[in-house]
Amino acid sequence: MSRTPARFPVEVPDVGTFYFRRRTMRDQLLMQAEFQRLSAGLDQPEERMAAEALATLPTLTVEAPPGFAYDDLD
Repeated sequence: MSRTPARFPVEVPDVGTFYFRRRTMRDQLLMQAEFQRLSAGLDQPEERMAAEALATLPTLTVEAPPGFAYDDLD
Protein backbone atom coordinates (compact mmCIF):
# COMPACT_ATOMS: atom_id res chain seq x y z
CA MET A 1 0.00 0.00 0.00
CA SER A 2 1.36 3.40 -0.98
CA ARG A 3 1.49 6.14 1.64
CA THR A 4 0.71 9.73 0.76
CA PRO A 5 3.64 12.14 0.77
CA ALA A 6 4.54 13.60 4.15
CA ARG A 7 3.93 17.06 2.68
CA PHE A 8 1.71 17.97 -0.24
CA PRO A 9 0.77 21.26 -1.96
CA VAL A 10 -2.69 22.70 -2.53
CA GLU A 11 -2.91 25.67 -4.90
CA VAL A 12 -5.65 28.18 -4.03
CA PRO A 13 -6.37 30.67 -6.84
CA ASP A 14 -5.65 34.31 -5.93
CA VAL A 15 -4.17 33.24 -2.57
CA GLY A 16 -1.19 31.00 -3.24
CA THR A 17 0.13 27.54 -2.42
CA PHE A 18 -0.49 25.89 0.93
CA TYR A 19 1.56 22.90 2.07
CA PHE A 20 -0.14 20.39 4.34
CA ARG A 21 1.08 17.27 6.13
CA ARG A 22 -0.59 13.96 6.77
CA ARG A 23 -2.74 13.72 9.87
CA THR A 24 -1.50 11.65 12.80
CA MET A 25 -3.49 10.24 15.69
CA ARG A 26 -2.10 13.02 17.90
CA ASP A 27 -3.27 15.60 15.35
CA GLN A 28 -6.74 14.09 15.36
CA LEU A 29 -6.95 14.46 19.14
CA LEU A 30 -5.71 18.05 18.98
CA MET A 31 -8.25 18.88 16.28
CA GLN A 32 -11.10 17.30 18.25
CA ALA A 33 -10.20 19.28 21.36
CA GLU A 34 -9.96 22.54 19.39
CA PHE A 35 -13.26 21.80 17.65
CA GLN A 36 -14.96 21.30 21.01
CA ARG A 37 -13.56 24.61 22.23
CA LEU A 38 -14.57 26.51 19.09
CA SER A 39 -18.02 24.95 18.70
CA ALA A 40 -19.24 25.35 22.29
CA GLY A 41 -22.68 26.93 22.07
CA LEU A 42 -22.92 26.83 18.27
CA ASP A 43 -26.22 25.48 16.98
CA GLN A 44 -26.12 26.14 13.25
CA PRO A 45 -24.55 23.47 11.01
CA GLU A 46 -22.60 26.04 8.97
CA GLU A 47 -21.09 27.49 12.15
CA ARG A 48 -20.05 24.02 13.29
CA MET A 49 -18.50 23.31 9.87
CA ALA A 50 -16.51 26.55 10.09
CA ALA A 51 -15.33 25.56 13.57
CA GLU A 52 -14.23 22.17 12.23
CA ALA A 53 -12.27 23.82 9.42
CA LEU A 54 -10.62 26.26 11.84
CA ALA A 55 -9.67 23.36 14.09
CA THR A 56 -8.28 21.26 11.23
CA LEU A 57 -6.50 23.55 8.77
CA PRO A 58 -4.05 25.30 11.12
CA THR A 59 -3.11 21.96 12.68
CA LEU A 60 -2.17 20.37 9.37
CA THR A 61 -0.68 23.41 7.62
CA VAL A 62 3.07 23.18 7.19
CA GLU A 63 3.43 26.37 5.15
CA ALA A 64 0.95 29.03 4.05
CA PRO A 65 1.39 31.72 1.38
CA PRO A 66 3.26 34.85 2.53
CA GLY A 67 0.99 37.19 4.46
CA PHE A 68 -1.74 34.60 5.01
CA ALA A 69 -3.04 34.06 8.57
CA TYR A 70 -5.98 31.90 9.67
CA ASP A 71 -6.71 34.44 12.40
CA ASP A 72 -7.49 37.02 9.71
CA LEU A 73 -10.33 34.97 8.19
CA ASP A 74 -13.84 36.31 8.76
